[in-house]
Amino acid sequence: MKAYFTLLLFFISTYFCLAADITWVGADGVDGDWNTASNWDGGVPNSTDNITIDCNCTINVTADLTINSYLKVKSGTTITMNGNKLLITSEGTEFRNGGVITGIGEFKSDVSNIDIYNFGEISATRIHGGKDQTSIITNWPAGVIKVSGEFHLDGLLRNYGLVEVDTKMKIHGGYVKGGGTIQTETFDMSDEDSRGATLANQVITTSDGCSGSSVTFNGESFEDFNNSLPAGVTVNQDNVYVCGFNNNDVALPIELHSFSVRKNDGQVIIEWVTASEENNSHFIMERSSEGHFWNKIARVEGAGNSNVNLKYSIIDEKPLKGVSYYRLLQVDFDRNFEYFSAVTVTRETTNTLVLKAYPVPADNSIQLHSSEIDFTKNIFQVFSATGHDVTDLVTPSSKENSEITLNISSLKQGVYIFKTRTQMVRFHKM
Repeated sequence: MKAYFTLLLFFISTYFCLAADITWVGADGVDGDWNTASNWDGGVPNSTDNITIDCNCTINVTADLTINSYLKVKSGTTITMNGNKLLITSEGTEFRNGGVITGIGEFKSDVSNIDIYNFGEISATRIHGGKDQTSIITNWPAGVIKVSGEFHLDGLLRNYGLVEVDTKMKIHGGYVKGGGTIQTETFDMSDEDSRGATLANQVITTSDGCSGSSVTFNGESFEDFNNSLPAGVTVNQDNVYVCGFNNNDVALPIELHSFSVRKNDGQVIIEWVTASEENNSHFIMERSSEGHFWNKIARVEGAGNSNVNLKYSIIDEKPLKGVSYYRLLQVDFDRNFEYFSAVTVTRETTNTLVLKAYPVPADNSIQLHSSEIDFTKNIFQVFSATGHDVTDLVTPSSKENSEITLNISSLKQGVYIFKTRTQMVRFHKM
């Protein structure tokens, strides 16, 4: 019994050691390297860690990355992969990108039960997405996925934004839906292991808007392909539009010529132009701070039917601070609707939320002051430049609402990071 209990404790302790919460703590606005330990609050993360990155910086990656637990990349962050692979090899992984991840050699996630959410931009040479329809890629309206080679889908793609594929979009036992746009000249659809291949509620076009090129499906025109679909392949005849028309020869309700936002004296002006409208009831303008959760801010009546350019505009008189996402929803008289890819605007603000440390350098004690942190209620941590937690080596000698004094006499000479849940500052021990 004692041996069993010891073994059980070993497995429990091993399990909890596998997935640490690791946060990027590199200086805001300063570029850094993924493999530099001092850029993280717990050292360089491994594949099973829960990773959060929120910085106005570019992170350089010089080797393949495997994410097998949780990764969250927030807006303002750019990760440059330099041709290296980005791999998901374990079930249960969650991947959330609100920034820019560029230069991926291959983005591969051919396992079940994973969730990939993109609110930002992902650029790769090749994407192999999913093993079955429990492997879900959600490209939100603000999301852009760019693939210079092939996008091979075996899972579920919920595309509400824009997917650009230069070489070929392959749906092999996969499912595409969502109301977004796929830009490519070549589709390849086939049943795989009797899982079926389905395409629904998408606008398919080419890089030149089908003005000088066309889209082929399994080497055929869209019409010929639909007239003799391969076994196990399904294409929605009503809401899949290829070069502006569905297979019933019905045109898109709205042909959007342009959609833009701009700042003006503390406000945001939102403008869009339609090249044509058919059965158009109205537009809904929605806004989000992260490209995920949306709020309605305005309704604009449509023209019904039109074959000339029509310009619309609204003013957001109380825009959000920082980055804002705006997306346009068009609604027909028969209540069918279509989302258009989101656009963004950034309002720069004066940041008064500052955590300061003094004196610099410090000897045996250091004072930290913040205008908005209550040190009597907040937990802090101190890390060495190599990412080791040395909090146990410092003790508060006084603590007030906005100021704390630490005894750092037990620390060795060097650079350290003082971190709360929302802020961090570096200090130097003499």
